Amino acid sequence: MSSKNKEQCNIFSQSDKIKSIRDLFKNCHAEALKNLTNYVFVRIPILHSIFLKMKKNNRQKYH
Repeated sequence: MSSKNKEQCNIFSQSDKIKSIRDLFKNCHAEALKNLTNYVFVRIPILHSIFLKMKKNNRQKYH
């Protein structure tokens, strides 16, 4: 993540430096999208595999 995007996403401290709202939106949108894809493709599969493991362990305990 570049520091420029971080700065532009921080609208309150950088409001005087922003050239256009479209720039701000574009950069923040890209950042949010990157975070979302990271979450979907990295975190969810990990959680899912943990959940499946737990389910398997519970099944073994009770049967």
